[in-house]
Amino acid sequence: MKRLLFSILLLMAVTPVYAEAYRAVQGDMLTIERALPDGTVALHCFGKAWPAIRTETGMVRAWVGVDLKTRPGSHSLKWSVATPKAGTAQFVDRLTVSKGEFRVSHITVDRKMAVFGKEELKRIRADQKRLKNSYIAKVDAQPDLQIS
Repeated sequence: MKRLLFSILLLMAVTPVYAEAYRAVQGDMLTIERALPDGTVALHCFGKAWPAIRTETGMVRAWVGVDLKTRPGSHSLKWSVATPKAGTAQFVDRLTVSKGEFRVSHITVDRKMAVFGKEELKRIRADQKRLKNSYIAKVDAQPDLQIS
């Protein structure tokens, strides 16, 4: 009997409870406001950390970018709230991503615009590298913060 009770308690402790459910479309920028216990908040989704702040009202506001290539379906939003006294609490919410509808354009260009010499290729690759590095650079941004 003790073993059964222990198993049930263990299952309750490790089974995530989905308190909230959110919806987004591929390419969306999702703003989430959620009530969470006091403490330092972290949010992870799609294998990345996302910015989260506590507002004046005590709610937590977070932003999640949904890449155009994100697989449609159900994804986990994993919250951690760390407190000095109680340790870290975990919360898991669901994010359902729907397929986006995007217009596709095709163009035809002259050969000289598509075939490059050695120097042009060197410059293009350097530009691509700088651009790619800018995508992974961390910024302290709050997308819905109004600048006066």
